Formats: sequence, structure tokens, C-alpha cells
Amino acid sequence: MSRIPKVPARYSRTLELFSAAWNTDNPAERERLVKATCSPKLEVSSPYGVHRGIRAQLNSIAEVRAQFPRLRTGGSVLGAHHRVVLSTWWTTFGTARPALKGIDCYEFDARGRVVRVVSFSPMSGDVVARNAATSHRSTKRTR
Repeated sequence: MSRIPKVPARYSRTLELFSAAWNTDNPAERERLVKATCSPKLEVSSPYGVHRGIRAQLNSIAEVRAQFPRLRTGGSVLGAHHRVVLSTWWTTFGTARPALKGIDCYEFDARGRVVRVVSFSPMSGDVVARNAATSHRSTKRTR
């Protein structure tokens, strides 16, 4: 019987700080946390689209927090291997809007920073299809 490999503590701590970047109201603290936890080569792919780099990540967080100032997020690490971590996540909006839950796959670089996030979240098929088409075009332009 195989067992799930233990997640290195540094990856768990990095993900805690990455989540804290989403939860802070302070833009300077958010920037400090994202720079501490993410590679400059960061790439985030989700049903909402694809973005690359620390600045794009900071902009993404700022846009969501501007829309939902009481947003809170967190998660739980499920397992890891070869610098890849699988984690559940949840987001509450501080409104009547229902919470979201999903799964993220994080890839870390040799320094223990997040270099890639692939996020899966519950969304309606039409939104996923529209954003997938946009992301595909965006990816083609950058190659």
C-alpha cells in the first residue's frame, strides 16, 4: 500500500504566506508577501484566465479585493511530490455571495518559491469556455 508523501514544511509555510497576501488589506504587506513567496517567473492559470509575473499577481489580488473588501481565503495541503503541492482552497466574500471551494496545484522552484499555480474552481460551463478561449489566445501570443 502506498502512502501520500509528507509535504515539506517550507512549502506549507509558503502557502500560508501566499494565502495571507490575499487576506491583507495592506497593499505594501501584500507586495512583501507575494515577493517573498513567488518566483518572478510566476504563472497562474485558472478558469478566469492566465497571468504571468509578480506584478500581474498583485494586480489580480487588488482587483478581487476592490470588488470584495471583506474577502477571506485559506486552504489545506493534501499532498506533495517533486516540488509540486496539491491543496484545497476556499474563499468567502463577506457578502451574501456563497463561498467558493476548489483545488490548486502549486509548483515550486529550487528556492521554494511558487513558480506555477493551476487553479480549479466551480464555475458554470459558459464562463469556463469563454475564459479558456481568451487564455488560449493569450498563451499563443506569448510564445
